Amino acid sequence: MKQFTSYILLTFILLATQACSNETHQAETNQLDDVAIALTYEMMNSRAATNLQGNALLSTAKVGVFALKTNRIPDYGYYNMYCTIGITDGLESIIPSTTMYFPLAPESIDVDFIAYAPYSSTYGRLQSYDFTIQANQTLDEAYIKSDLLHGVPQSGNPVHHVITHDTEQKTQNVVISFKHLLSKITFTLEPSDIVPANSLVGAQVKVKQANITAPFDLSTGIIGTPINPADVTIGGITSATELTVSGIIPPQTYTGGRQVFEIVLANGTTYEYSLPSTTPLVFTGGKNYQFKMKLQSPDGGIVSNVTMTIADWQGNIIGNYTF
Repeated sequence: MKQFTSYILLTFILLATQACSNETHQAETNQLDDVAIALTYEMMNSRAATNLQGNALLSTAKVGVFALKTNRIPDYGYYNMYCTIGITDGLESIIPSTTMYFPLAPESIDVDFIAYAPYSSTYGRLQSYDFTIQANQTLDEAYIKSDLLHGVPQSGNPVHHVITHDTEQKTQNVVISFKHLLSKITFTLEPSDIVPANSLVGAQVKVKQANITAPFDLSTGIIGTPINPADVTIGGITSATELTVSGIIPPQTYTGGRQVFEIVLANGTTYEYSLPSTTPLVFTGGKNYQFKMKLQSPDGGIVSNVTMTIADWQGNIIGNYTF
């Protein structure tokens, strides 16, 4: 009887062990797989000398990315992930410093993505921050630091993530669509018989008393009213065959009669351009204001007969104006 009882107990133990093993296997089969987030991008709107980041981000650009559940439940989220720019499988990619994953959940879930550039370690939350452009943008690095970009998914937020048990689906791509938030100024000096091209080499071009600091809503990409006026050097002429420079300022309005530009030649001769007294000039975010002027006096002074073309960031013409 004792042996028979032991046999029964052993049978129950084996059956229970097998049941636990089957349950464990079933749990492993049903376990959700981590799906990595792959980020690529497009530009919505390259200063080869004048159109940097017109169609693509520079390889040296630094990007910040937020990925949060749409319902903002705080059990998941990537806050201000530091990212670099590179090529992945032939695509322009945003590469996080650490691999990002969609949340594990028993049901499909929505995730919001917000991206921006240039990256700042101080942007810890989706809120408003002050952004200040570089006062001297002669070097490309300073220009890039002044080019404020904001990006959301190409199809808008949220991104719908469908849970998967498919071990082959390791990534889901999200395309970020960037737009330029600030105003670009492109300035071309045209040579004349009085001031030829070789006399223009070494000239410095400044935007006079532009407001260089503006509140920037990281969540929406909205730019507020700028403050903090300062002269902004948008570039220097380095070649007699390349007489165009570009710079960036926050969106703002110059009232009629205000001085807009100062041009200082290498020999110290100074030229100034002011708006007509009845003609204000509104610089709008995402637009490229292309000015051309010809210096007709060897001794400096006031410049007139200035033309301006408004274009998008990629050079598509919106309108032409003569002051």
